[in-house]
Amino acid sequence: MIRRTSIVTVLAAVILLVACAPAGNQSTATFDRNAIAREIETASQAKTAAMVAGDIDTYLSFYMEDAVWMPPNAEEILGHGAARQRLERVFKLVSITGETEIQEQVVMSPDWSAERGQYVISMTPTEGGGEPRRARARVGKGWRT
Repeated sequence: MIRRTSIVTVLAAVILLVACAPAGNQSTATFDRNAIAREIETASQAKTAAMVAGDIDTYLSFYMEDAVWMPPNAEEILGHGAARQRLERVFKLVSITGETEIQEQVVMSPDWSAERGQYVISMTPTEGGGEPRRARARVGKGWRT
């Protein structure tokens, strides 16, 4: 009984390995990760330039039509239409002066990448954009907001 079970297990493993192995004509070609990273960085810089210029059409062209934005501490934004509405409101209040992206993890293939990281957007209020308000209190020898 033990011998029959081990033969069945070995046969099942062999069948699974053969089924999962690449076909003879399939390519397992490598790709130039550095070249793809440069292409992504170039696109990211152009996207930031569009944001700084307030060019919503060009900015949105870097996103899929059904993209989902998930800004911190805010509701998600679904698709170009909702993103356009949000950006129009934002650009009335502030001018974007720059963006810095810090990539912590990147997974890529020749046709896609997934990135995780942080970003910092610098902005200044436009006319009528309001003034920051803070309440401060002395705590020990310093001040806290």
